Amino acid sequence: MTHRVLRSFLACLGLVALLAPAPGVAGPREAFQHALQRWELDEAASLAKRLDTPADRAFAAGLVALYRGDYRAAADTLAQAAAVAEGTPLASQIGTYLQLARNAAEIFAGRPPERTDVVDLRFAADEDRLLSPYADAALRAALPKLSQVLQVEPDGPIRVEFLDDPAKLARVTQLPLSAVRTTGTVGVTKHGRIVMVTPRVMLRGYPWLDTLVHETVHYLLVLRTGNNAPVWLQEGLAKYLETVWRTDDPPPLDPAVAHLLRRALERDDLVTFDEMHPSIALLPTQERAALAYAQVETMIGVLVALHGHAGLRRLLDEVAAGRSAEEALAAAHGGSFESFLAVWKARMREATRGARPGKLPQRRFRSGHEPPDVDADLLGDAFSALGGGKVRKHARIGQLLERRGHLRAAAFEYEKARRAGERAARDPQLARRLGHVYLMLGEAAKAAPLLGEAFAVRPDDASLATDVAEARLAAGDRAGALAAARVAIRTNPFIGPVHCVLAETLGDEDRRRQERRWCRPR
Repeated sequence: MTHRVLRSFLACLGLVALLAPAPGVAGPREAFQHALQRWELDEAASLAKRLDTPADRAFAAGLVALYRGDYRAAADTLAQAAAVAEGTPLASQIGTYLQLARNAAEIFAGRPPERTDVVDLRFAADEDRLLSPYADAALRAALPKLSQVLQVEPDGPIRVEFLDDPAKLARVTQLPLSAVRTTGTVGVTKHGRIVMVTPRVMLRGYPWLDTLVHETVHYLLVLRTGNNAPVWLQEGLAKYLETVWRTDDPPPLDPAVAHLLRRALERDDLVTFDEMHPSIALLPTQERAALAYAQVETMIGVLVALHGHAGLRRLLDEVAAGRSAEEALAAAHGGSFESFLAVWKARMREATRGARPGKLPQRRFRSGHEPPDVDADLLGDAFSALGGGKVRKHARIGQLLERRGHLRAAAFEYEKARRAGERAARDPQLARRLGHVYLMLGEAAKAAPLLGEAFAVRPDDASLATDVAEARLAAGDRAGALAAARVAIRTNPFIGPVHCVLAETLGDEDRRRQERRWCRPR
């Protein structure tokens, strides 16, 4: 989701002061800093040997090992550097990276990676190895398209690390845990790899495959621009391109996000580029983060609409050459940066015309007692939007009965709620719950149209998508079932029944065999 620009990160830790040579002198320290910033690790390793002092050499060698993902070697080498530098200002700087290396070594200890020619996957928990084939497939689909747009390719498999606790994300990235929870941060590209939280620990999952591709854009931009792209440009490109693996055109803004953007334009309350630095993950609320992403994604969209992918490539060429992103965007646009902003604002006012307030997509980390396939709609009051009166009363009774497994009685109450008024008859949440109950009762013909109504409104809900897949399969619509199952997989692949659908609908026998291993019928 976010990426700290390495140069600012090094500066905040004082590492630039360690590595920078005397003014006007281009020596091994400056060259090492430059190579590490650009993730040119072979060059950095060679330059590390040429640094002046044993502490400098050990520190630099430990950093290279950290970036290569050899965390045990990094910890050992950085410990040696800390011992040599004990009592000096350098010791505290080394200690910061030593703790990162030790944390990562501990988290991944004893769990071998899974590697293909495109991805090097590492897991903090073996349960998350289920993610492997889907991650590999998404990157295989995305990389050719990203390489064509960005004109850069990775020089080997991309390392992706899946963590099973938001606290672990904080431990290996130095993001404050409070910021991770506040903004719902689930992915970071840093230190030569991608780090992500498994969707297994999110209450409703999250679009983890889109996030994987989003972070891959960050990864490629480091290589493409020499890590010169600022946060707003990084995030704009990553957000704009994150769905390229599954669709040619970026989806429209979520209606609630579109309203958020329109309101910010009207009130002149946009998130500034300075606020986004050094990370959108550090913004104070999920609402502010959602607005920031909407701004930068649509800026890239407007640039592409006006100048095509050639405009993007011109922008990246200019940034790689050392121009500020604002100057680069102006050059790609063929005018001033202010003139581009004026065009963007005008287009966004038109695009968000009529946008209405709504509930923003929220990410909530699952509590320890909630299983990974929990139906979040059965937690709390799922019908608060219905207001008071008998509609909500019948709906709430139905929900309580459904929780207790009294499905026929629950269906009776849900039906009474839907008959209580025109608004209730159109309510997607009521349709979703009643459709689920009919599916559990084995009445797929009744379930399918109800679930379809809800799915049209909530197309990214993994539990609902699984229900839709099962209902369509029962109706003989194998293609429709497969499409819905794929929606569930890209949000929460830890729902057992979705694998049963895939075991029936995938064309490849090896994949069907694999899905049968993960199938857990209701």
